[in-house]
Amino acid sequence: MFSSRQLPGIFLDHGGDTVRVARTSAFAAPFTVEEVGECAAGDQTGLAQLLQRLSPRRSAARRVHARVAIRPEGQLMRVLTAEPKRLGEPDYFAALCSGQLQIDPQAYLLSVLHAEDGRPFDPARTGERELFFCGLPLAELEAAQGGLVDQDIYPESLELGTVATLGAVVDHVRHAGLTAPVLVLELGGARSHAHVVSGAGVCYSRPLSSGLDAMVPLVQRNLGLKDAAAAKKLLYANAFDFSAMGPELTLALAREVHALISHLEVRTGRSVGHVLNLRLPAKLAWLGTALARGLGLEPLAPAMENWLTARGITMAPAVRAAVLPDPSWLGVWGLMLREEVQDAVQAA
Repeated sequence: MFSSRQLPGIFLDHGGDTVRVARTSAFAAPFTVEEVGECAAGDQTGLAQLLQRLSPRRSAARRVHARVAIRPEGQLMRVLTAEPKRLGEPDYFAALCSGQLQIDPQAYLLSVLHAEDGRPFDPARTGERELFFCGLPLAELEAAQGGLVDQDIYPESLELGTVATLGAVVDHVRHAGLTAPVLVLELGGARSHAHVVSGAGVCYSRPLSSGLDAMVPLVQRNLGLKDAAAAKKLLYANAFDFSAMGPELTLALAREVHALISHLEVRTGRSVGHVLNLRLPAKLAWLGTALARGLGLEPLAPAMENWLTARGITMAPAVRAAVLPDPSWLGVWGLMLREEVQDAVQAA
C-alpha cells in the first residue's frame, strides 16, 4: 500500500475570480510541483478539462482527491484582543460573536486560533490575548461542498483560502528575516479586507468599508461616461491607461488603510514596512502600484523559490517560469505548506 504522502497531490485554490490547481509528486513535502493550471471561476467545463489534464490516470467515475481552499463572500476574519480572566467562561466566546463580530455563532462554522502561531485556541495558554477568529456561514459551506461534489472533487481538506495564504505569507516573512510587519490587502469588487502580519503571526485582520466597485463612479465622472456599467467594464478590462488617475481612484481606500496602519503602529510601536496585494488580476496591476505609493509603502516581492525550496518544495522548470513570481499562487503554496509551517513554528 502507498501512503498518502507518496501519492500524487492535487491542490486547488478557488481564489475568487480564478481557480488555480497544482499537481505535485506527493501529497506532503518533500515533493516537486509537476504541473499547474488555472481557469475562470464558474467555468465548470474549463475546470473539468483542467482536472482531467492534471489527473490523466483518473477514470471517469472516480473523483479527484484534493486539498481545497475556498474564499466565500461571507467569510469572517478578525483578530480580537481577549480578556484572559474570562477565557474560561462558557458564554464568553458567544458574547464576542454577538458583540464585536456581530454574527450569530449558530449560523457559522468558526475556528479560533492563536494569532501568534495559528494553532487552535487552547484555554491553558492564558498569557496570550490575541485571538484570530475565522470562519464562514454554514449555508455557504454547504453550497461550496455541493459545488465540489458536482465537479467530482473530494476534498481531503477544505480550508479558507485567506487563512492558507496568510500562513504562507507569515512563513515567508519569517524565512526572509523581515523585521517590519507586512500589510496584506485582498481587494475585491464589493468587499475588501486588510491584514497585517509579521514573522510572529497575524497582528491585525478586519474588513474594509468598500471594494474596487467604489471606484466606478469616479471613472464614470472623470471620463464622462453615460452609465456605471460602461465605467465598470472599462475599469476591469484595462483598455484604458488609468495610471494618471490612480491617486484619485485609490484616495479613499488609501485613507482608510492608512488610518488602520496608524492605529496599529501606535498600539504596537512597530511600523509597517511593505504591502502585498492579493487577488488583483494582472490587468489591475497599476492599481496596486498606485495604492502602494499612496500609502508610502514598498510592494513586497516575495523570493518564492528560495523559501519554498527550504520547505522541501521544488518546481518543475515549466512551473517555475509560469507562476513562481506571481503572488496570486500564495494560496496554493499555503495549502502545500500547512504541515511544514506548523512543524517549523513548533521547532522555533
